[in-house]
Amino acid sequence: MAILVSEIYGRVNLGEGLLTTYGTDILSFDFISPNFIDTQSGRSLKQAFELMKQRRILPIFDEIHESDRRALDTIIFDALNLTKGERDGVYEAVIQLVTDRVEKAKNK
Repeated sequence: MAILVSEIYGRVNLGEGLLTTYGTDILSFDFISPNFIDTQSGRSLKQAFELMKQRRILPIFDEIHESDRRALDTIIFDALNLTKGERDGVYEAVIQLVTDRVEKAKNK
């Protein structure tokens, strides 16, 4: 979900499709409290993140297939009560936003 929020609020003004976020950008991000997620899911978001942060983050096209990424996302999706179709829709939206941003940069 954080990647989707970054794609929505991030800045793409540095060329070649590079996406950046600054402190002021992050203040406008919509977040769900990790405590709410942990309470709703009965699982620890922090523990899932700790496992994931031990490795290099991959390009989004590969990242969404990583089991530790999926485990973290599942905790959030479960807390939000998203259906399988809605979960797939989130991944599709992120991929489409990234693809559109990169393609737009190539065509400039």
